[in-house]
Amino acid sequence: MREPIREENWKRIIDGLIKCLDSFPNCREKKMTRLYLEELKYHFWHYKLGPYCFCTDVDFVEYRSIYGNLEVVALFEIKTELSATDSYRLSAQKQILAEISEKLETPLYIVTFSEDLKQFKVERLDSPEYPVFMDEEQYMSFLRNLQKE
Repeated sequence: MREPIREENWKRIIDGLIKCLDSFPNCREKKMTRLYLEELKYHFWHYKLGPYCFCTDVDFVEYRSIYGNLEVVALFEIKTELSATDSYRLSAQKQILAEISEKLETPLYIVTFSEDLKQFKVERLDSPEYPVFMDEEQYMSFLRNLQKE
């Protein structure tokens, strides 16, 4: 069973990061990072519900505008090399996200990236052709070429 993170600790840490972030000039990245930190508060708050209440997020929904219509082309769960080692959590996420992917009839990719964002391991659970290892250029090309199946 997971040990809950003490509320005063995570609030202090996140609020400290937000305060530090506020000292930087305004830009899109600052706004996005601040939103992420605010959402992280919910993630830690959710632990208070107990050991049998789980939640996960879909990291990215890749979509394209096709003749003015927005179409979902893929779902992504993104992992750093470090977070990819949490096998129980990742297993549960894979199961739930695979179910969402199947219902949406949209592929789910689990991407693990190196710290320097130069190497990518791309997994697709419903395809024997994966995992595929890509460098940055290959991965960018892969993303650009995604389309509705």
